[in-house]
Amino acid sequence: MEDRLTESEFAALVGGKTLFFSQRGQPYGAEEYRRDRSVIWSFQQGQCLRGVWKPGPDDSICFIYQDRPDAPICWSFFRDGEDISARVLGADPADDLTVMGETTAPLDCPGPDVGV
Repeated sequence: MEDRLTESEFAALVGGKTLFFSQRGQPYGAEEYRRDRSVIWSFQQGQCLRGVWKPGPDDSICFIYQDRPDAPICWSFFRDGEDISARVLGADPADDLTVMGETTAPLDCPGPDVGV
């Protein structure tokens, strides 16, 4: 049975880590969670987006990214034994992201216009 994570459980789980996500068994992306609640998201082989997370409604976690500061994306995070999953509020559980690994290393995000 899956249990929804609270804000404090989420903060304890992710603080200082980079988590790698899959969807339907395929790599999807990674997010670096800093202890100050700032984040860096990257789709597979994609550009890094900087943002922050904050608590949302019904124990959700809302992410606000630099490219869409007026459009937070809210997720529920679940624990089922050792497995962690994430679901956009209102989305089909079949679209859940699953944590497939973690590290304490930061994401490799080159700065804008490197070498230009």
